[in-house]
Amino acid sequence: MNLAKGLAPAHVRVSGTWANATFFQEPNDTFENCRISKMNDEIDWSKVVVLGSFSNTSRINIIEENMKDSTIPSANPFIAAPFTVVRKEYITPHYLRIFLTGERVAEIADTTVGINNKIIIPPAGIEKFTMPKMNPETKSQEYANTDAKPIIRTYTHRGIDLEKMEIWIDFVVHGDEGPASAWAITSKPGDALGVMMKRGKKELYSPAEHYVLVGDATAIPVIGAILEDLPESARGVAILEVYGENEEQFLNTKADIEIIWTHNFHPQKGSNLASILKQQHLPVASRFAYVAAEFSTVKEIRNYLRKEQGWEREELYAYSYWKSGVAEDRSVTDRRTEMVKDDG
Repeated sequence: MNLAKGLAPAHVRVSGTWANATFFQEPNDTFENCRISKMNDEIDWSKVVVLGSFSNTSRINIIEENMKDSTIPSANPFIAAPFTVVRKEYITPHYLRIFLTGERVAEIADTTVGINNKIIIPPAGIEKFTMPKMNPETKSQEYANTDAKPIIRTYTHRGIDLEKMEIWIDFVVHGDEGPASAWAITSKPGDALGVMMKRGKKELYSPAEHYVLVGDATAIPVIGAILEDLPESARGVAILEVYGENEEQFLNTKADIEIIWTHNFHPQKGSNLASILKQQHLPVASRFAYVAAEFSTVKEIRNYLRKEQGWEREELYAYSYWKSGVAEDRSVTDRRTEMVKDDG
């Protein structure tokens, strides 16, 4: 029900004995902004998006209608929506989880936990702001008021709870020198934050028997999501670098993964991740590595695995989340270029 409510206005088609009994014999105001029909109604099937199953014999389909400012998935490949802070939770002294809610939480269910999102931080002194619109052709943001242009940063979709209508994003807070860190530290319930994501499910990692996961504090959200998703049959190692012992956190996984914590009080001055990785006995077959850290560290690890150890491109995802001394919006070109260039 929350799913349909989050996607309204919409056309909801229900089928199956359970669904018919639930939604026609027991009307619910959840569907106040939805038109409900049975399966034999005339609809444009080219616009059907199946969002979920309730049993083997009943399902709900959300179907786009020609509505102004539609929020239906087929209308736009991007989600761009305002959210508000519900609560905050410090997982460690420098690792802050912020829970958000909004009318379009249900749309986030069509994405993968662990993928990147864009957060839109309101300009200083502005409590309410207009969300930028994503141009599907140019994949760029368009703003109605350039004087109130928000700050945009890349983070990770860390989780969703449709029952509570919440999503959450994790922040590594390191003082107020960065706009996202500063916002996270000072945010309070009711504060606004925009979130943009591309619709659709995306594979976080390639299927394999052995995994090598390497990252600094900024990579813990995505590596944590990978660990949660790995099957019991997976084996491997995760090497994670944080400020100190009090920054180590419990990371849930069903897989047989050894977690190695290393401490670095000054990550801007270098990292031990590459040297620790080089001490490991790496798998020789059915393997996949996920590496995310500072620019120079990722470059060193990529070169080691690709050039010295002979890993194939498809066996490795390595991307730098930041570049020491350079703001995210100024380092993005260097980081993308380093990722896509041929190391063979």
